[in-house]
Amino acid sequence: TKGPLKAVAEKMVIYIDDKHAVLEGNIQLTRVPESDPLLDSREAKLKSDYTYMTADSLAYYEVSDQPYVSVTGNIRVWQTDKSVVADTAYYDGHNHTYGLVGEVKIEADSMDWLVDTDRKHAFSDDHARSAIEMAFILNTSEFEFDSSNRILTLSGFVEFLQSDKKV
Repeated sequence: TKGPLKAVAEKMVIYIDDKHAVLEGNIQLTRVPESDPLLDSREAKLKSDYTYMTADSLAYYEVSDQPYVSVTGNIRVWQTDKSVVADTAYYDGHNHTYGLVGEVKIEADSMDWLVDTDRKHAFSDDHARSAIEMAFILNTSEFEFDSSNRILTLSGFVEFLQSDKKV
């Protein structure tokens, strides 16, 4: 089942006939957990927890019945065990891409949610398996995830930190 999205902002302008909305000032979004048996294990895990976001402004459009969302200013997204901060973020439903730009920082208790459950057992190296379970911080200038092709691209300054390594 798909969970509802709750939105609070100082100002909301909804262009009903144009499938367009703009939210401004102290934006607070909450996505309620949802379940879908068709999702892969990573996406199912992400969507099984409440997700919270705060930002300064958000614009939503539909282009050819596909959503496009642009978020700017003091972006913070978090769940129980992970958080993301960025200057700008977007979701492009037509191209199935998510992006974060600016001073991007991702912190999490583990990388468990990034690795498909069926593939975890394929890691034969003990160091790789233990690294998946360790907390990490990822700093970068640009983060883009192509969900159709499962490609993550990190650009600009990229730094990956765990208690025993810095890459």
